[in-house]
Amino acid sequence: MAMRTLFVFFFCGSTFFLSATTNDYILAADCAVFDLHIKRKLMLVEAQVDAQKGFFIIDTGAPDLVLNDVYFKQLSRDGRKQAYLDVEGWREGLELAKINSFAWGAVERQHFWVPITNLEHLEATLGLPILGLIGHAVFKNFELHIQYVQKKLTLYALDTPKSEQQLQRLGQADHQFTFKLHRHLAIVEAQMGAHHSLQLALDSGASVNIIGLSWRQKMQALAQRRWQISFYGTQSHAVQAPFYAFSKLLVEDRMLFYYWKAAFTDLRHFAQAALPIDGLLGINFFQIGTTVINYRTQTIRIWEEQSIFSPRYTTLK
Repeated sequence: MAMRTLFVFFFCGSTFFLSATTNDYILAADCAVFDLHIKRKLMLVEAQVDAQKGFFIIDTGAPDLVLNDVYFKQLSRDGRKQAYLDVEGWREGLELAKINSFAWGAVERQHFWVPITNLEHLEATLGLPILGLIGHAVFKNFELHIQYVQKKLTLYALDTPKSEQQLQRLGQADHQFTFKLHRHLAIVEAQMGAHHSLQLALDSGASVNIIGLSWRQKMQALAQRRWQISFYGTQSHAVQAPFYAFSKLLVEDRMLFYYWKAAFTDLRHFAQAALPIDGLLGINFFQIGTTVINYRTQTIRIWEEQSIFSPRYTTLK
C-alpha cells in the first residue's frame, strides 16, 4: 500500500537546550493571529530570523526555536557538537548559533543562541523552504489557540481581557482536562483496550502517532489491521516501522479516537533519558477543531468542529 511521507520531529536535550532558553520570548500585544499553512498534515507559519523570512513548523515536541542549517550557514556557532535525543535515539551534531532577532508577528526576541541542524530532507519532501521549527519555549508563556480546520493560530497574553473574552465567545468546551508537563512535553494518559494505559506526549511535529516497540506484542490482539510504513525523524534516512490500526483509543477518559493508527519503533532511549512517556500523540490530536493549550495551568480545552476528521472521534460528555 502506498503511503504518504511521514515525519516525526521530536527533540530533547538537557543542559544544551537549557542554555538556549534562558530569556523569554515577548508578545508585544494582547494577542497575535497567524494563518496556518497545512502541508502533509503539518502546521506551518511564516516568521523571520534576522533578514531571512520563510516557513516554520509548529512543533510542540521541540523545546525551542530550531533552525535549518541550510539557510543560516553564515551565523556564528559556539563550535561544540552537542548530543540530543530524537525519536530514533541519541544523536550528535546539533550546534548553537547566534541570531540577532526572531520576529513572528507580535512575538519577538533579540540576540540569543538557538539550536541548528540540517532539515534539508524535510523541505525536499514538503516542497517548501523550511527555515526551522517553532517549539515550546516560543509559546509557553502565552495561551495557544490552534484552529486546525479554520487554518488559524492565535497567541493570547495570559490573564488579559482579550483572552477571557475569546474563551467566553467559544463557550463551554466540549471537554477540558489537565496534562502533566515534563520538561517541554505536555503528557496525557490514554487507554488502549481494558488493560493498557499509555503516557503520550503531544507532538504537533509528528504526522504519525508513535508507540514504543515494547508495546507491540501486548497490543497485537487489539489491532484491526497491520502493515509497514516508513517515516523520517531528524535524520535524512527513513525508519521502517510496523503500523497498526486499532478500533479506538481513549484519551483522558474523555475522548475516543476511532480507527486510531500508530507506528511502533524502539523508544528505550526515552526511558534511559528519564522521559516518562510511552509514545507520541501526533498531529491528528489537533485536527478536531479548536484546541487551546495553557502551559501555565497545564490545561487543554477542545471545541469540536465538523470536518473530514469528525467521524474518527467522539467526546464523552
